[in-house]
Amino acid sequence: MKFHFQIEMRNSMDEHHRDRTNQKSVITEDTIWLPPSYLNNKSPAVSAGPKKKGRNWGLAEKSGWDWFLFLWAFLSALGTIAIPFVIWNFTQQQAQLSITASERQHQTDLQIAQDQQRATTLQTYIDNIQDLLLNHNLLKSKPDDDVAILARARTLTALGGLDTDRKGRLLQFLYEAKLIGFEDSHSKIHGPIIDLSGADLSDATLSGATLSGATLSGADLLSADLENAHLDGAILVGAHLNFADLNGATLSGATLSGAIFIHADLTSTDLTSTDLNGAILSGAYLLGAVLNDAKLSRAYLYGTHYLTQQQLDQASSCKDATLPEGLTCHHNQ
Repeated sequence: MKFHFQIEMRNSMDEHHRDRTNQKSVITEDTIWLPPSYLNNKSPAVSAGPKKKGRNWGLAEKSGWDWFLFLWAFLSALGTIAIPFVIWNFTQQQAQLSITASERQHQTDLQIAQDQQRATTLQTYIDNIQDLLLNHNLLKSKPDDDVAILARARTLTALGGLDTDRKGRLLQFLYEAKLIGFEDSHSKIHGPIIDLSGADLSDATLSGATLSGATLSGADLLSADLENAHLDGAILVGAHLNFADLNGATLSGATLSGAIFIHADLTSTDLTSTDLNGAILSGAYLLGAVLNDAKLSRAYLYGTHYLTQQQLDQASSCKDATLPEGLTCHHNQ
């Protein structure tokens, strides 16, 4: 009985000890350490407040797998948003390409149609002139005859609808048909039947063409390509040759009085015995041009490029010509 009581007392003491130990442990977790000197003053215990933690949104605790899942979800969401945009952008690009291809095709079809129309215009014109030659005695007519006037009207109309290459072909056709003047085997110049004054020959391709003795007086040859063309004895009185390319052309004996050559390229052009009286050559290029016995009276030569005193001295006359600074006319007859 006594032994049993001692056991119960011991158990009770053990439980009391455990309770105090647990209580002490709990108190230790909620209090802070203070020095003995402070405890001797019996100051009240100060409870440590809850530890403040910085906001990390829970990222610090994420593992590598969590990061992978997070990244996967993010990319999936991004893909859900981006895919429709990519599809829309691709659709727009395809539509634009389709429009561009359609426009290119339209331009190509238009160019083909225009070329066919020009070819038809030229062929119809040639057929009409051949009819006038064969059936209406055009070749024996004079410029003021009805048939010649009709031929001129058809010529001017046709030239307005042709490109540069076909303009050159039309002019060559007229020359070979002896309708715009020519030089015969005895060097005799025959006058034109079809008057080309005011004819639109701008940009015409006549490179290397032979138009010796042709009458192109008053014709518009703006920017025409007459490089290496043979225009010996041609009559171009008052013709407009602004910006025309006459590089290497032969104009010996041609009548170009009053012709306008503003900014024309006359480089290496043979102007031997050419009548340039009163011609306007402002801005023209005369590098290497041959002016032997050329007539330059009253010609406007101010502003020409590469005209030398030696070239000017070769001319037969330059009376009252307007010359570039530094040049002097020694032939005032």
